[in-house]
Amino acid sequence: MKTIDYVGFTTVNQPLPTCPSCGHSTFRTIDTNRSKLAIRRRKQCDHCGHRATTHEVTDEFFQEAKQNQSLVMKMRSVLLKDQPKVEPVVLPVDIKCVDCIHNNNNNECTFGFPEYNTEDSFDCLHYSQSK
Repeated sequence: MKTIDYVGFTTVNQPLPTCPSCGHSTFRTIDTNRSKLAIRRRKQCDHCGHRATTHEVTDEFFQEAKQNQSLVMKMRSVLLKDQPKVEPVVLPVDIKCVDCIHNNNNNECTFGFPEYNTEDSFDCLHYSQSK
């Protein structure tokens, strides 16, 4: 492999990567933009047309980002350590609109919900069987 240096960036000539969409090895670079911190490459597969963007950064920037990520994870664990666990709300699965107190004599919801008596009515917050 051949290594080429571009003002602080090191790239290695490797075989073309495979396309993440179709798996063919026709994934090629179609656009390159350089900045102080990174090289942005736009790539496209000649076989299926899938496009993707990669960002190549300096080793120093990468190491600093890893340290920052580690610090954020430590802070998150400290901040969330004493938080109470929130139990998920379990909704009844057998909601039947015809059994609800909000069902009027015309077999309609008194709130006018369009989900009346459909499979989407399972999470109705107004459902009540007590008459």
